[in-house]
Amino acid sequence: MMVTGILLVGTAGRQVGIPLSDVIAVTEVGAVSRVPASSPAVRGVTVARGRLVTLLHLGALLSGEACPEGAPSSTVVLASAAGTTIALEVDEADTIPGVAMLAPPEGSEFASWALGAIRRGQGWIPILNLEALVAQWRAREAGV
Repeated sequence: MMVTGILLVGTAGRQVGIPLSDVIAVTEVGAVSRVPASSPAVRGVTVARGRLVTLLHLGALLSGEACPEGAPSSTVVLASAAGTTIALEVDEADTIPGVAMLAPPEGSEFASWALGAIRRGQGWIPILNLEALVAQWRAREAGV
């Protein structure tokens, strides 16, 4: 068991946590430019903190489905993973300091992309392994 701070985000009807150590900022999305992409989770690119970054819809990234139709959510989490800064489109975000992160439940659908999980009520909230997610996204983009 590890105690850590997380950013609890809502996306596509689910809640997930992002370790605060991976979070650069929570901000509003700027103008989004569409770009050709293999991954259906890529919304486009946007400028954040003076840098051009890929905007990924987090719910689509987790499910493998396409981004929802319409304008992007106004809430973006800038995060650093695997040497890359990415912008994750989410519906909402809230900080939870000092929670006990446990191993993902055996056989859970999120075991391949989670560092662990926290228990909330009767359910589990997965804590994202952003490096694994970025590696999966890059592999899709490369056609691997």
